This record gives sequence, C-alpha cells and structure tokens, in this order.
Amino acid sequence: MYLRGQNGHVWIHVVALLCLCDWSASQLSYSISEEVNKGIVVGNIAKDLNINVQELETRDLRIVSSYSKKYFEVNLRTGNLFVNERIDREELCPTLVKCSMKIQAVLNNPMTAHRVEVNVLDINDNSPAFNDKTYSLNISESSLTGDTVVVKLNATDLDESMNSKILYSLIKRGTIDPWSEFLLESDAVVKIRHDNNIYHLPKR
Repeated sequence: MYLRGQNGHVWIHVVALLCLCDWSASQLSYSISEEVNKGIVVGNIAKDLNINVQELETRDLRIVSSYSKKYFEVNLRTGNLFVNERIDREELCPTLVKCSMKIQAVLNNPMTAHRVEVNVLDINDNSPAFNDKTYSLNISESSLTGDTVVVKLNATDLDESMNSKILYSLIKRGTIDPWSEFLLESDAVVKIRHDNNIYHLPKR
C-alpha cells in the first residue's frame, strides 16, 4: 500500500514493527542521574538479556522510543546502553515525583522487543527563586517586639525531594544589620526584633 509523504510511510513501518515483534515479558530497569555527560554507560543490555555480544550486530539491535530526541544508544560491540543526549529531569517530568523513561530494545531474526525503564534521578541543579523580587515593608512604631509578623518569605525550587529544601537567610546590605532588627523563623516568617520605622528586606 502506497501513502503519499514520508510521514505516512514511517507510520506504517512503526505499526508493522509493533505487530510483528514478539514482546518479551522481561523488563530491564536502570537508574541514572540527570544532566550526565553524553557517553555515560547506563547498563549492559547484552549481559542483562543474556545475549551473546557477537549477536548484536547480526540481529541489528536498536533502541526505539517515542521521544523526539534519541536520548539513548547502544554500542553493538560491547552491548552497553549509553546516554546520547542531555537529560533534563525537570523538562521531561515537570510535575512527577518519579521520572521514568520508557524505551525498547528491538532485535531481529527473530524479531523481539524488550521493555527498558530508565529512572532519572534528580540532582540539585536548580537555584531557588523568590516569587516576589522585592519586599517593601511599612512597620508601625507601636508594633510588638517578636510578635508582629512583618512578612512571610516565599521561594520555589524545581528540584525534587531534599534537593528542593530551601533555607532562608537575611544578608546585610549597607549599614543596617537585618539580624539585629528582625527575627527569621524556620518557617520563613520574619518578625520584628525591636521598634523600627521603614525597612527594605535584602535577599539573594
């Protein structure tokens, strides 16, 4: 059957490939940190599938996925699955706690496909960002020391788990030492230490 256009041809080829494959029940699972350099080995597919390395070229082992980039490739001489493109966890899985990439290792003669899952581990590669760039405060002279909440700081970090934990601090700018004027509590709430008029809280 002939379809006009290259996309039609590729679509039929993919459908045919999925229909003809003998889907293996085995699934390989690997883990790798995001942002690793190209060429870093994820695992040895030949060893984990119990396939002789000499068979890889004759059986034309290929890595197939639905991603727009070819994130992984395989070395047919060693059987090593390696990183082929930069992997950004926050870009691939912006709202997911667990980031898993699903790919397939496809062999010919006979045609078989093995599911491969690569878990992408988060690294601390994002800096916290404040939701507001400036906190401008007007404080009454009658405010009670240590009781009046001046402001609650709020920043976000795109990293996951412990890498998203944010520690706040006040930094001295100019002649005013903020630690002598304010209390910064563990929940990012800033309170008055003693009477003040008007201050602009410095931050990173």
